[in-house]
Amino acid sequence: MEHELAATTVLRRGALASGRLVDIHITDGVITELTPAALHLDDGFDLGGRLVVSAFADAHVHLDKARTGPLAPATAVGLMGAIDAHVRIIEMGHYDDDEEVVARCRATLDRLLLAGVLSVRAQLNVGDGVGLRHLQLIRAAAEPYRQFIDLQLTAMVHTPITGGDGASNRAALAAALEFGVDVVGGCPHLDADPVGMIDIVVAAAAEAGLPIDLHTDETLDSTTFTLPHMIDLAEQYGLRGRMAASHCVSLSMQTEAEQHRTSRRLAEAGVAVVALPQTNLFLNAYDTTSAPARGIAPVSVLEQYGVVVGSGSDNVQDPFNPVGSTDPLLTAALLVMASHQLPHDALRQVSTAGRQLMGLPHNRIEPGGVADLVALPVGDVGAALAESPVDRLVFRRGRLVASTQVTQLIHRR
Repeated sequence: MEHELAATTVLRRGALASGRLVDIHITDGVITELTPAALHLDDGFDLGGRLVVSAFADAHVHLDKARTGPLAPATAVGLMGAIDAHVRIIEMGHYDDDEEVVARCRATLDRLLLAGVLSVRAQLNVGDGVGLRHLQLIRAAAEPYRQFIDLQLTAMVHTPITGGDGASNRAALAAALEFGVDVVGGCPHLDADPVGMIDIVVAAAAEAGLPIDLHTDETLDSTTFTLPHMIDLAEQYGLRGRMAASHCVSLSMQTEAEQHRTSRRLAEAGVAVVALPQTNLFLNAYDTTSAPARGIAPVSVLEQYGVVVGSGSDNVQDPFNPVGSTDPLLTAALLVMASHQLPHDALRQVSTAGRQLMGLPHNRIEPGGVADLVALPVGDVGAALAESPVDRLVFRRGRLVASTQVTQLIHRR
């Protein structure tokens, strides 16, 4: 990380996705002008014709669980196998060691930063068994990264939260709000009363004036479908632009008519969706041998109606995805291959759309955009997704903050 470098006012000879070669002029961290690349310009930072894209946003990542997979490999594929492995990791005490948790978190943030991810929404467990400990540890671990990364901490409240058995988790939710989280979340489909849980969490977040991001209908069971109720509450509480539904797996199992109806309502209510192909491809349909469902939210239908669709890594080398990657270009490639997105659309879903649903200032490469950018040694967006080059230059507000340079040689006789 090159955090001592002076701010750059001109990024020279950068190639846009359109193919234009431009000089990017930056003042106080904001793009002020794009001009044709000057032939003779000595000041600024020379990008050497690299492809310049908006810095990436990981709108959903479990930082507290990251890199725990090797500690207790799952003995069975699927959600229950992952949960069993996760429980073993807890029983082995790997979440009790503060230094271990902090080290895993920082190693993950390092990889995100080097990949060009400058906006992160972290999902962190809160409630029975952990209290606020994960929030406290990850907040402290991430403090040195806040100069580079816009980080939002989400209180992912444990279940149950409804009924008599949910009293302690409701108390943990109240404590998390007092502690000062950025987003309120949880997994309603795991509660005995999913609708009741949504009611409790949304009401608490609305009263606190905080955004909401719920793990929504993360199942191939089409009868588990709480998304319409979330839309109702978004309209009731006036939460346009402040509610996100992550996963939305069962939406992909609804009829075509229902998908269109729900997508239209999502757009009208201003509720965003976070599609998570890495983990959903791994966890869903593992026991189906004939025509297995992909388990990813129907991105194309959602986009058709103008729903803001972002994405994220979700589970990074933990039991829920032992090969989960922090590289958003891999996520974008999966959106192309598994959700049939065009490369430019998939790139938007892992960059500017993620920032939009997180409520951050936009970083589109145009005057007025925040100069959070990544330069890649490829010729076009398709090549970026196909090759996922490790070699990257990462700029935060126009200042180089991370770089990876790779030397490749073919040794011919």
